[in-house]
Amino acid sequence: MLDRVYYYDRSTQKYIHLRDDPEYGESFRAACTITKEEALAMNLDRNTNVDPTEYYIYDMTEEPGTYHGSN
Repeated sequence: MLDRVYYYDRSTQKYIHLRDDPEYGESFRAACTITKEEALAMNLDRNTNVDPTEYYIYDMTEEPGTYHGSN
């Protein structure tokens, strides 16, 4: 949820709740949201919500670039 996002402001050396910053918060929410037209331009298909069976791992749970494939 975007209502639980904080960021660190180096100038004030504080963590700021995203919803408390109307300027940056609004641009961040807009960047995380796509319109119907943008979604249609992405050529999404019926496999969009299907997890891949083969991929490379870059989530810091293993060595970056570790191959994961179905057996």
